[in-house]
Order: sequence, then structure tokens, then C-alpha cells
Amino acid sequence: MPENIRDCLRLSSISAIILVASILILLIALAFQEIGGFEPCEFCLYQRYPYAIAIVLSTISLFISGRLQDRNNLAVFLVAVCSVAFATGAAMALYHVGVERSWFQGLASCGGIYGDIKTIEELKARLEIEVAVRCDDVPWSLIGISLAGYNFLISVILCLGSGLAVMFHFRQRASDENTKT
Repeated sequence: MPENIRDCLRLSSISAIILVASILILLIALAFQEIGGFEPCEFCLYQRYPYAIAIVLSTISLFISGRLQDRNNLAVFLVAVCSVAFATGAAMALYHVGVERSWFQGLASCGGIYGDIKTIEELKARLEIEVAVRCDDVPWSLIGISLAGYNFLISVILCLGSGLAVMFHFRQRASDENTKT
């Protein structure tokens, strides 16, 4: 394998890419919310968790792979867990796209009104304090793809990228062990 590809596939590089990508995605989501005025539905908020998990795990992996060479297995494991987190995020985003396109029924809480409401007065009071954000509404899209759709695509790319990095790491380790013997 050419040396420059090997350098790109180092755990510290992959961990840094996961960290930067996850931070950027969360910052973009917050910019849409705070600057653009797009209030997220409850399911949109759930889709942010895999990125937060990846930030924590990739930070630890970056620290370990850069400083503790004998702890490389833990760093590989953390990158693999990031891949699983991105796969989970992709599944959630795909489900959200399905809700937006009426392929699936949304979560019970996706109407924006929570709790056990028994009277009209309770309903009126709840409506005055809460903004109902529906999971099946598409507030923004580009070339027919919603934010959930873009989240799906990005999550799949990050899942495959981090998974392939783990696979290449193990292939390289096996190749190095074969060379030694």
C-alpha cells in the first residue's frame, strides 16, 4: 500500500476526521436552529446523539492513538464504536425521511404536545407554552433532499469511512505480522 494512503488511514487521522466532521455537523445543525430559525422536532434532536457520542469517543481515540502506542487496540475499538454510532444515526435519519415521506408513522411525541392532557384548558395552556414541531414536516430541502436525508447520507459516509479504517487497520496489522515471520 502506498505510504501516503497508509498515513491517511492511521488511527489518529481517522479519529481527527471523525472529531472534526461530528463537530461541524452539530454546529451546522445548531446554526440552522439558532440562526435560520428552524426548530428541530424531537426526532431531529435524537439524531444529534450519535455525533455527540462520536465526539467523545474520537477525542479519546485521538489521545490514545497519538500517545499510547501499546493501547492501540482500545483506539481501534473506539473508532469501531463510532462506526456503530454512525450506523445508528443513519438508521434514525432513514426512519425520519420515511416519516417525512409518509412511508412510516412518526413517534407519538412528534406532534409537539407532550404529557397527559385531559381538559381543553390543559390543552390551551400547553399550546401557549410549546411550539408544535411535527416530524413529518420538511421545513428545508435542497434538490428534494431534506435535512434528515442529508443526515442519512453523511452518517452512511462516516459509518463506512470509520468501518473501513478499522478493517484496513486489521489488514495492515496482519500484513505486518506476516512480514515479521
